[in-house]
Amino acid sequence: MAILEGFLKRFNKGLLLYSVLAATLSAFCWTPAYGQDATGRVTGIIYDPSGATIADAHVTVTSVATKISRETSSDATGFYQVLALPVGYYTVSVEHQGFRSVTTAQSKLEINQTLKIDIKMEVGAATESVTVEATTGTVETINPTLGSTGFRPCRTRHASERAQRARFGVVAARRVAC
Repeated sequence: MAILEGFLKRFNKGLLLYSVLAATLSAFCWTPAYGQDATGRVTGIIYDPSGATIADAHVTVTSVATKISRETSSDATGFYQVLALPVGYYTVSVEHQGFRSVTTAQSKLEINQTLKIDIKMEVGAATESVTVEATTGTVETINPTLGSTGFRPCRTRHASERAQRARFGVVAARRVAC
């Protein structure tokens, strides 16, 4: 009986020691789990007709859906950026003394996307304005990640996998579950 009591005392001390050690380690190793933000950013460079950059241009990025605007200014290299914008359609307006104000057509900002919209301003009075009606398609060149707001059904995924395997001559067993 004395042997059993000694074993239980040592076992309880060991269990207590391991519990305290595990709690301490988990407190130091804890990292918050952040979800994916449904935001993106709009960046670009402001140019004059000769291709030189324009510093201190007043830039306004406006959501087409909510009409909420965020304002910034271009830096010494003509670069501007507006961060943490919710996904949606946006227009960019630029004003600078000695140039006509410019407003771009709406462009779609998707999840985790950096939408690059460069603006070329024209010399003229500040009361004159230029509206860009058409823009080229956007290509993500800043952020090397992929983002998606849609759901890809299992059938589509498996069909594309089967097509890829068939291309390399691999015969795959039929999958039952997604």
